[in-house]
Amino acid sequence: MILNEEDKEQAICILSGQITFLFNRDREWCMKNLFPFLISENVEEFRAAWEGITWFSGHAYKELADEMMPIYLCVIDRLDSLEGETRKRFIDVYTNILIYAVDDPIVEFIPRLFRIANKEDRKQFVNSVRRELHRMDNKQKHYIWNVWLKDYWKNRIKNILVSLEKYENSEMLKWICELGELYSEAVEIIISGPQVSNVESHFWHKLKRGEWVRWYPDVTAKLITFLLDSNIDLGYFHKEVREMVETISCTDINNQNALSEALLRRGVL
Repeated sequence: MILNEEDKEQAICILSGQITFLFNRDREWCMKNLFPFLISENVEEFRAAWEGITWFSGHAYKELADEMMPIYLCVIDRLDSLEGETRKRFIDVYTNILIYAVDDPIVEFIPRLFRIANKEDRKQFVNSVRRELHRMDNKQKHYIWNVWLKDYWKNRIKNILVSLEKYENSEMLKWICELGELYSEAVEIIISGPQVSNVESHFWHKLKRGEWVRWYPDVTAKLITFLLDSNIDLGYFHKEVREMVETISCTDINNQNALSEALLRRGVL
């Protein structure tokens, strides 16, 4: 069957969307007939292939991911060829791969991403990590924390790789409530970095509803002090913050005093 260009692109998109199934069904056929479209110099074929994968086959399958490692690194250098929602979804797929299939993403995968990533790409990466943390059990969280995530975060605080911007720190703040037992370590890292530019209502709700205040009063006091001193807009959350801090009983009087002073400066008390 001979296809015109439009039909060919549709076929590429549909087949690429089933790449996991096709790879399991016939690895050699998949690598010979589908893989070339993933790095095609023809931009329309290239986009069609990645539209299929990002919309319909985005989660890491280890054997397929291992075969596609060089392709992902090639595609990240051509990120500007992907547009709109496909670009966002590619960041999600790329993040999924580097979390579940790459031994140490700090070595190559993350640097290659940040070499080309714009502001929206960086935000998408942070939010993709947050979504994966939310799905993980504590064992998985400890694993990626110790293998690369902690070092990545510390390096960004030190402006290694690229400078950590306030908007990124604001987005990375959301990781804290997804890290479970690693909450204290995460807070100590984020408060050592640049001030945040915004704190969303969802974060305040999650912090208030969680057990952080009861389990980690001193660390939570330091976190709230840091956020207040960032001069974020509390909006209608003055009451929420006040109610939360009234339940904090620090073991270190210095943390309690610092929090009280920050609350007074912001007119929360």
